[in-house]
Amino acid sequence: MRLPEGAFWSSHPAAGLLAEQVAARSCGPLVTASGLGLTRTMGACMWPGIREGDLLFFRPLPAGTPLAPLLGTVALARDGGRIVGHRLLRAFGLPGRERFVLSGDLADPDPPRPRETLLGIVRAVYRPGKGFLDPPDARPSGPLSRALLSRVARLATWAAREGVR
Repeated sequence: MRLPEGAFWSSHPAAGLLAEQVAARSCGPLVTASGLGLTRTMGACMWPGIREGDLLFFRPLPAGTPLAPLLGTVALARDGGRIVGHRLLRAFGLPGRERFVLSGDLADPDPPRPRETLLGIVRAVYRPGKGFLDPPDARPSGPLSRALLSRVARLATWAAREGVR
């Protein structure tokens, strides 16, 4: 992957981190001294706003930052040896013992997680071939439309992996 030349790319705050990711040829989570983090996506649970292969740029949250104002944003959390990027649905608990619930736009809510597993909030999405995008807004949907979108997402993800156009 090569960065296109031009003022748009160099002026975006995530452009430097993207250049580091490309140079390192890494697909694991990366956090720089500036505090901006980067990870590559897998799966279709946030489709169409976030697709497999997109790069998510995130900012870690300082300790003690209240989660309630961030509800509805896309958050990253550690889940064992992997990173989950889902929408922040709910936060509850006393300070120091907070828990939160994440859910993919096309998935059921995950079990509650402790605050310590939260990596940060997604600030930008880089989609190869499209460039930098804002994180997706919440898309309210009922069970039927979510099931239909889920099938389309699986098909689109399969097509992308197989190189079908």
